[in-house]
Amino acid sequence: MHLAKNYSAKGYHRAELDAHLHGQILDLFRKSYVPGSRREGQVAHYIHGEREMWHIGKLGRKLTDQLLNEIRRKVAEWLDLDTRDLVQTSYYGFRVFRNGSVMEPHVERVSTHVLTAAYCLDVKQDQAGRGALARWPRGRH
Repeated sequence: MHLAKNYSAKGYHRAELDAHLHGQILDLFRKSYVPGSRREGQVAHYIHGEREMWHIGKLGRKLTDQLLNEIRRKVAEWLDLDTRDLVQTSYYGFRVFRNGSVMEPHVERVSTHVLTAAYCLDVKQDQAGRGALARWPRGRH
């Protein structure tokens, strides 16, 4: 997961997600994800290529809450804020990007995304793409 404040002195931050929590989510993903079962449609102008969705609801309420609370805690820690000072406005499911897919740099909607965290659940790539995703280590945000 990358934590980024647009145009700020802090830039972005990488942090480790709780290893046990990450393991639970990854295990559930590997057991329940069915390739090709849910393709994602067009997303504005900043995401291109073949990708699919894995709905966050597959985690169940308890695990979803644990994930969102852990992310909130990490964001608050990075910004030196109390977690109660952060208001969650939205969250999205997991995207599965296929080879050649691109998410362009973009600025989120300020009305709902003052701060954004991206959680990288897993990375699989062929030998040709080995270095391209080195900056997205699993379990980090």
